[in-house]
Amino acid sequence: MSRIVRVILKDQAKAEFEELKKIAEGQEARGESKSLEIQLLKSIKQKIDAIKANPVYGESIPKDQIPRGLAVSNLFHVSLSNYWRMVYNNPCPKPTPFRRG
Repeated sequence: MSRIVRVILKDQAKAEFEELKKIAEGQEARGESKSLEIQLLKSIKQKIDAIKANPVYGESIPKDQIPRGLAVSNLFHVSLSNYWRMVYNNPCPKPTPFRRG
């Protein structure tokens, strides 16, 4: 049985994602299909799907390179279109086994 994985955008990431969606939707409504914003949004959605399928997808950032102010135990990064990168934290990097009973 597989675990349900949720991707939650918080604070500035959530606001920026919503703004990107709004811009891309406006461009699509005008008939544009290949803008940088549309490509980036599509890339982000693809990576979110990949992270849901494999929560440790991407490259692990070494612990000594994680800024102390983030208060996280791990960070991963994935490449997006047009040289963008997405950084994410996985609070449970090792899957826990499913137990019956």
